[in-house]
Amino acid sequence: MSSGIDLAAFLGSSIHEVKNHLGLAVHKVESLRDTSTTLSDSDKSELLDLQNVLALVNSELVNTLLVFRAQNQLLDPCIEEVWVQTFLEDIVASMQPLVTGKPYSLAVEGAEVEGYFDGAMLKNVIQTALFNATRYANGIIMLSAWKRGSGVVIAIEDDGPGFPPELENKRGEEIEHGNVQEQNTGLGLWFAQMIAQLHRNKEEKGFIELKRSTKFGGASLQIFIP
Repeated sequence: MSSGIDLAAFLGSSIHEVKNHLGLAVHKVESLRDTSTTLSDSDKSELLDLQNVLALVNSELVNTLLVFRAQNQLLDPCIEEVWVQTFLEDIVASMQPLVTGKPYSLAVEGAEVEGYFDGAMLKNVIQTALFNATRYANGIIMLSAWKRGSGVVIAIEDDGPGFPPELENKRGEEIEHGNVQEQNTGLGLWFAQMIAQLHRNKEEKGFIELKRSTKFGGASLQIFIP
């Protein structure tokens, strides 16, 4: 007998609530770390690690919620004009507390272009990419952007070991059908491709490309938005 419960709506609402609670926990840990006068440096370092874990889990839940909505035809991009330099600088500023005391820099360079995309969606993609970059970078994580035709490319680069050879120089469609589950960044790449291709301009749709950074020698995740 039917219970009358809309399971899809219930799951979506539950994910949303857990995400909000985790976001609150991240802010509370940050506040405790920044304002406490009795914590040792070691304690503050452990709180920073906890904050990083909570922030990563919160980001993954946001992505899960977006995938859930997309699979249930509940997700449409809200396209707006965006000055990409400011957009990326705001993301970097929000991530700075999570890289404090870490042995690498996080910055934006050469992104003075405009684009048309859903800022909230792209922010989640870029934050997930930055979380992954912090696991592999040796000293540098750089965001940049440039025009490609009528669209824009946003790149996240680092000086780490780069993508595995079997993933280098591939586009999202190839990655999507590859065995990305064996890669630590597989689900993040699948999510990035899903969000990119939701953005369309006439017959053209967005995609991601995996490159080796010509500047730093590590990974370069490039997101094309038409």
